[in-house]
Amino acid sequence: MVSPTGVAELGNFKVTDATAIGTFGTPVAISLVPDLATCDTPPGGVNAQLSVVSARVDSANTDVITSADTDTTNVGVQFVLASDTSVVNAGNVNLTSGSTDLDGTTAAVNFVAQPYAVADTIASGLIGGTASYTISYL
Repeated sequence: MVSPTGVAELGNFKVTDATAIGTFGTPVAISLVPDLATCDTPPGGVNAQLSVVSARVDSANTDVITSADTDTTNVGVQFVLASDTSVVNAGNVNLTSGSTDLDGTTAAVNFVAQPYAVADTIASGLIGGTASYTISYL
């Protein structure tokens, strides 16, 4: 679900799909797989430490990454680890190899992204947000 440019496609939605504050639509699984050409740690069987930083998050739910578009649409992107663990602006998060969040063979870090209404009503427009991440394999 992730393009070579790092963009995750969440789908198209109608403004009637969200009727209250919270998630709507289908959760999208996203995996970040280490590039063996640039990662000097063998991927299998190692633990990792992850940091995800976003300059814009919803004030009521910091798992929700927002953008300037959110000001118009009232929609951000809830972004959590596959285990539903908060990770955005949470500092360093330890991941155990073989867990739901860190594949024991490929060392892929697994996330879930889902549209999130930050108000009771949403408007048409883009749904987006940006986050930076650092993964250290231990």
